[in-house]
Amino acid sequence: MSADTEVRVAPARGGGGGAGGEGGGAGGAGAAGLPLRSGSGSGDGAGGDFRTCYAGDHEANAAQGFATNVVITSRYTALNFVPKFLFEQFTRFANAYFLVVCILQSIKTISITNGIPFSALPLSFVLLFDGVLTAREDLSRHRADASDNSRTSLVLRKGHFRPVPWRDIVVGDVVKLLRRERVPADVVFLASHSPDEGPSDICYVMTAQLDGETNLKLRQALPETADVLTDDEAVAAWRGFVQCEPPNEFFDRFAGTMQMSRGKGAVRRPLEADQTLLRDCVLRNVDHAYGLVVYTGADMKVRVKQRVAKSKTGFVEVVLNRNVVALVLMLVLACATGAVGYVVWSEAADGGLSAPYLLLEDDDGVITKIFTFFLLNSAFIPVSLYVSMKLSRTAQKLVMEADVSLYHADRAAVRASGGREGHYPLQVRSMDLNDDLGAITHVFSDKTGTFTLNYMSFRKMSVNGVSYGLGTTAIGLARRKRLGLPMPEGAAGAAAEAEGESEDEEGDGEAGGFDSSGHARMPHVNFVDGSDSHAGRLAWDDIADGRDGGDGSNAVGGGMLGSGLGAPGDSLSLGDSLGMSGGGSPTLPSRPRALSRDSDPLREAERMLSDDGNSSPLPDAHDADGGGGGGGG
Repeated sequence: MSADTEVRVAPARGGGGGAGGEGGGAGGAGAAGLPLRSGSGSGDGAGGDFRTCYAGDHEANAAQGFATNVVITSRYTALNFVPKFLFEQFTRFANAYFLVVCILQSIKTISITNGIPFSALPLSFVLLFDGVLTAREDLSRHRADASDNSRTSLVLRKGHFRPVPWRDIVVGDVVKLLRRERVPADVVFLASHSPDEGPSDICYVMTAQLDGETNLKLRQALPETADVLTDDEAVAAWRGFVQCEPPNEFFDRFAGTMQMSRGKGAVRRPLEADQTLLRDCVLRNVDHAYGLVVYTGADMKVRVKQRVAKSKTGFVEVVLNRNVVALVLMLVLACATGAVGYVVWSEAADGGLSAPYLLLEDDDGVITKIFTFFLLNSAFIPVSLYVSMKLSRTAQKLVMEADVSLYHADRAAVRASGGREGHYPLQVRSMDLNDDLGAITHVFSDKTGTFTLNYMSFRKMSVNGVSYGLGTTAIGLARRKRLGLPMPEGAAGAAAEAEGESEDEEGDGEAGGFDSSGHARMPHVNFVDGSDSHAGRLAWDDIADGRDGGDGSNAVGGGMLGSGLGAPGDSLSLGDSLGMSGGGSPTLPSRPRALSRDSDPLREAERMLSDDGNSSPLPDAHDADGGGGGGGG
């Protein structure tokens, strides 16, 4: 199978011939509920339902007729450029229209140019201009293909890992991928190694070339391969094989099995998508990794996906073609009207309205006159329509590719490769889709929090190392119940209060009634007195002890609650903390006001912790989230 041969996505018939051996036995169960059917041979290249990839056995793999690893993304060659380009151009309605005009101008009976197709000159210019731009665009694809096919990776050959060009990598090769190196083909991840942890069964890859995501994705090898393939010598001595499904375009699906040896009775392990590294992924966070090549060239998932993808047309071109069709219909209607009017006028002239200077002796009929009027009004549609659009897209391409703000550099990759890798400028691969950039028609979101109003709720505070507050949420109670943990005292009532006050928070902000501790309820406050760090301690008792002139043994006693935090209306913002002045009273370096609704819990907690309901000092709240001065709402 050559690199440009069409890949069969779905198998059509039973197992075909291929390399025999123990690998030709009954196939095991595939991953993800996709069983591998039994077959006498193994290669899907011979028409089977699965392929068998033998590690290091080139003869057995070559007998199955797998595709080479030569990747061709260009659309044209030197031989087929002219016929293929002309066919594509004349599928455009406007170009086909002007071709018809040229043909009609060549017919002397209806021609207004004495049989000379004068429209062929502007049409040829349009095609020549478009052909030059298309050839340049495709030439850049040829150069990119040549660069990728000539890249090298470490491949196991004759017992040693040697640099091999990507074009020469075949199915069954074992590759050694280095950190920040691109994967040369679709491989099954076998094992990895890092200087700190040694041999490992995990690695991380960046799939930006496949799906545009720069976040790292975890891949995990089978424990059996990670335990055995710990170094180059162990990999060179390994003679396992992989049976997997035929090539398909699904990145998140892989059904296959692996057998560590070819001996009878060897255990087969199922393989899933998490054990695969696809072409053009970048290896990260490990020193090197080993992989067995299972798909190459036209059989790789990314290439199969490109082959089955539908052709895309820009929105502007779709609208333009629709308008051109409407203009042609209007032109035909005008020509028919003119031809009918000519017939009526000529019959009236024969009745006595002679006009000898018009030389109307010959009566060509209404059909002939329709074509004559068509040629007279052919300029109704401008021949430079697509040229203007192509010029505009070319200018857009040059501006976008020269924009420095659209350039990204991975500095670590640039340093590691000496400047050869890590550069990611904007590349316009198809100018026909420039018009669709930024054209958003639908917005989908799975983050409901984006469209809801979230409130913070004061649940806990920490003062002098003592954590006060037993408040929790319904989610927290459900988690403790699921884990079999004891319920905190008063937690159920606090959660119920938190659920009940949500409507008050969205209203006028006033919460009525009393909480389970007998204190007035405040909006955005779900504070249940008690301590989960010092059993038996109550914030209310320690506050009262401080105000009654206690000895200072309590966390919030001993005169720590002296002066207020500030004037009415002043309040702490989330993240603010109290500082202690020389007299022991809490003071603030500045008096920030409530900048957002997140500040409301602290302000209301300040009111709640006072006896008279006026602005009173809040204890030294070092944390305003979760286990500190405020809780998650």
